[in-house]
Amino acid sequence: MRLTPQQVLAKLADFERDKAQEQLTLLQRERQRLLAARQEIDDSGRRLRQQRDEALRNRTEAMLLLMLDQALGEQQLRLAAADEELRALDMREQQMMQSWLQQEMKSRSFHKLDDEVRRTEALRQERRAQQRLDDLTASRRLRQGGLR
Repeated sequence: MRLTPQQVLAKLADFERDKAQEQLTLLQRERQRLLAARQEIDDSGRRLRQQRDEALRNRTEAMLLLMLDQALGEQQLRLAAADEELRALDMREQQMMQSWLQQEMKSRSFHKLDDEVRRTEALRQERRAQQRLDDLTASRRLRQGGLR
């Protein structure tokens, strides 16, 4: 079966749309991974703050407090990095969503164009068939003795 140009364009747009959908799905998985990592960092920071507060209450050595403060600082840096990755992911996700929407609109327009071409062709064939039938009927009448 030969494909019309509209069908080829529609299939290509469908392919591009599906590819964008797959990339959006991958970005969603990445978002879930980053959110889980961010939660883990947040929980770890909470535990470190609790340890520091307990160490302060117990009048622990300054060295331990210094190490806990340093660990908290590192946790804050990791948290900021995770937040930055999430913002970058949001940007990529927005771009992919725009790409998906464009491909979806292209796909729909090409499918609509293909449907219109098919309807036009079907109507043309129907008219041809009706014309042949009319010609056949007219020729039979002529052979039977003329038009009445």
